[in-house]
Amino acid sequence: MFKAFISLGAACMTAASMEKYGLRDGSYPFDWVVSQLYGVFHFLENDFEDFLCRENLSEDGKRFYDGKWRIHFFHDGSITAEGEYDNICEKYKHRIQRFRETVQEGKVCFVRAIIDQAEVCWIKENSEYILKIINKFPESEIVFLAHQGLGEMKNFPFRLYMLNIYGWMTDTRYQLRSAFDTNEKFISYCQANYSEQKLLENKKFDEKKEVAYAEKENRISHEEREKFFLKIIDGKNRQIAVERSRVNRILEIINSDLKKLQKEETIVIYGAGDIGKLLADRICNQVDIKCFLDQKPYESNYHGVPILKPSEYEYDEKSLIVVVPSYDYDGIVLNLKKLYGQKVKCISVGNFCKTYSEEAQ
Repeated sequence: MFKAFISLGAACMTAASMEKYGLRDGSYPFDWVVSQLYGVFHFLENDFEDFLCRENLSEDGKRFYDGKWRIHFFHDGSITAEGEYDNICEKYKHRIQRFRETVQEGKVCFVRAIIDQAEVCWIKENSEYILKIINKFPESEIVFLAHQGLGEMKNFPFRLYMLNIYGWMTDTRYQLRSAFDTNEKFISYCQANYSEQKLLENKKFDEKKEVAYAEKENRISHEEREKFFLKIIDGKNRQIAVERSRVNRILEIINSDLKKLQKEETIVIYGAGDIGKLLADRICNQVDIKCFLDQKPYESNYHGVPILKPSEYEYDEKSLIVVVPSYDYDGIVLNLKKLYGQKVKCISVGNFCKTYSEEAQ
């Protein structure tokens, strides 16, 4: 079992997706930067001795970067503003200290997303060096992630998982957190090698952050919302619309009183992601939640409620299926009718919240 999972980059998507799946227990030095692997291993080898060395840093607009070791800092502000360099150094000092303490406490799994083909070559040519550095941390391992744009990965010397995406950069929070969704084997490997209690604790913390994010989004002005929706004209902006829909569903759940729910109600939740689990947390003391349904379940249960594939569930006519995903509600219901018969009872999560809330009447 691993004591912790630590992101080694190459970009924010690694840490963000780890966070979604309960694999991130704190902030570490490479979580929110864009990095080249040889720079990362330089700092691991010398215990961060020259990390944020002032003479190696340059500023470019709203970001700064280490030109010698190719580390780009997009989220830390300016190093030229008065006092900011010292503040940034202090922040990373804490992250580095957390890293040192964590690797001393037990076995760690380092997770690295391969940034490009040049890095693939560097890894193959420097595999012994990589092992030498990883072996500084007793019993620890490194796992690499690749995207489809890197092509076929033959004779790769380390544990490798291919994700069904085409890059590590994205403009939406939804995509940033969803990279791991495309490889069940990687999720299973992580969950099988990590404390279930730690997974639950980390997920709970992440859920609170997501609710806070949703509440912040709800304060956007009416004019800003209109401007936003006018921009939804291509595939990229439609993905932003998916994220906004996700935020709205979270808000519907946390803002609905659901007082009309009766104890004898039997609920099945279609969708075992963050939003489905948030709904379960809201209603678990009011009704009987029979199970979750999910096309690609990444865990067997959530707080004791089984997570099943639709084909594994024996439909009970007394049950109401609450469909959480909004991207293809009609298609999901059609497939459930094919599976369970025309009498299957389904409702979208939005209509569920409206139907069972007194304040909505």
